[in-house]
Amino acid sequence: MDLPKEIILEISEYAGISCYICGKKLCPWTIIGYSGIYFCRNECYV
Repeated sequence: MDLPKEIILEISEYAGISCYICGKKLCPWTIIGYSGIYFCRNECYV
C-alpha cells in the first residue's frame, strides 16, 4: 500500500529536506542525494 501524496509531502516538510546549493525545499520525487547532501534533480545537480 502506497502512502497518499499529501502525507509524503508533510513528512518531507517536517524533515526539512532542502537543496544544498539553492535551499529549495525538496520532495522525494525531486531529489538526488548522497550521504545527507541533497540537490534539486534538474537545476542544481547538473
